[in-house]
Parts: sequence; structure tokens; C-alpha cells
Amino acid sequence: ELTGAWDVQTKYAFAAVGVADSQTSPELAAGLSYHLVTLGRGENRRIAHFNTMSLSMPLSQSIHVGVSGRHLLMTGAREANAITMDAGLLLRLTEGILVGFSGHNLIDTANPELTRYFALSFGWLGGPLTVAVDLRADFGIAQVPVQMAYGGGLEYVLGSSLPLRAGYSNDAVMGTQHLSTGLGYLHKAGGI
Repeated sequence: ELTGAWDVQTKYAFAAVGVADSQTSPELAAGLSYHLVTLGRGENRRIAHFNTMSLSMPLSQSIHVGVSGRHLLMTGAREANAITMDAGLLLRLTEGILVGFSGHNLIDTANPELTRYFALSFGWLGGPLTVAVDLRADFGIAQVPVQMAYGGGLEYVLGSSLPLRAGYSNDAVMGTQHLSTGLGYLHKAGGI
């Protein structure tokens, strides 16, 4: 998977590449990813490199667990060389309803770029329609004890090959709101 974005106004940019394998072994899925992120302007500009390795496994048909280790190397106005980890649990309540809970940056790095946060997610899949909702509680990014963010989105796949997507997020942590849309193409060999 390859992704990226660049905001002309703020000069914020990110790029990512990731590889995942859940087919080789039915007991264990693994993934590796690299993210390049630019933050800030002028003398506050920082460049961050995130390297992540993730593992997940099913405990049963309905319960899956996962962990990841992440290394951050950041240069610029603020420098960092830190290691942290995430952990998550996914519950399949019925065939089409999923609930997830995850903890992020569980190893304290004393770095404001890697604050500890927890997320609760709900997903519903009904044929060509998918609906998802996320709630995030961030601990330590501001003077307020807990900052909240939430978002939701939906996807409708036309003709089994054309996913149409829309989403909204309200991030009290960063003080932003975003509306997004997307269009893709799926084929049995892959997708864009």
C-alpha cells in the first residue's frame, strides 16, 4: 500500500508505504510500514520518520488481538529518537458488526508528538455499504486532562468495483474539523 498527501496552505505533508500479509499463516498476520511526516512551518518545522511492525492473531472466530512496535526518528525544531507500542482488541459481535478498542503510545516517550491515547471503534458491514464510527481520548496533549476526537464515515461499493467514500471528523485535540470524500477502483488483483 502506498499513500500520501500535501497541504499547499500549511505545507503539511505525509507519505507512507506498508506491506501486510494475512495469507501465509492462518494463525498470525504481520505488517511493516514506514511513514514520513512533515510538521510545522519555518523554525518550527520538523520531519518525522515512523517505522512500525505489527502482529495480530485470532483468539477465536470472534476475538482478535494485535500489537505493534513503533520507532520515531524526528529532526528539525524538535528532535526525537523513541520507541513505543500499541495494542488492540477486535470483537466480531455478529457477522456484520465489529467493535474495536486500542491503546496507542503505551510506552511513555516523554515526547509531545507521541501522546498516549485510546480509541473505541464501531463498524457495520451490510452488503455493499460499510459504516464506521471512531471515538478517541487523548491524554497529555494539552493542559486539559483528556482531549476528545470523533469521526465517522461510510463507503458504498457500486458494481463490486467502484467504492464511493465520505467521512467527517471533529478533532478537539487539534481543534480541527474535516470533511473528506473518496473514489476508488477494485479489481480481483488489487485496487486503487
